[in-house]
Amino acid sequence: MLIGSYEHILDTKKRLSIPSKWRVVLGEKIIVTTGLDKSLFIFSSSKWETIAKEIAEKGFYSADSRNFARFILSNAFELSIDSHGRVLLPDSLVDFASLSQEVVLSGVYDRAEIWDKKEFTKVMQNVNKDAENTALRISTN
Repeated sequence: MLIGSYEHILDTKKRLSIPSKWRVVLGEKIIVTTGLDKSLFIFSSSKWETIAKEIAEKGFYSADSRNFARFILSNAFELSIDSHGRVLLPDSLVDFASLSQEVVLSGVYDRAEIWDKKEFTKVMQNVNKDAENTALRISTN
């Protein structure tokens, strides 16, 4: 299970350390792709297989299905975690999420997210402010 938030530094070579507790769950190879809300998503290889299959099963008849598949699948990279627990993030993903040197890795059960620290702080302020209303809205669905 991937939980908690960790602040890390994206080095000048765009390498990012993955928390050691998460490496046990994720394995040696991970999938990193464009995420929602201006973040990047991290999946284990096995979880990625499930996600990719679910997206593919939506079909190609709907423009929304095709576009979402392009967004998630064509921007995905299989990355190896090195002996120091780091991954090298591709420029396209760093640019997509507007990552600066200070980043936050956030665990969201079966995926992790990579955020620019300033953006994460701003998003979480809004999330925290509206948590009770959000809980009420999703409990009635």
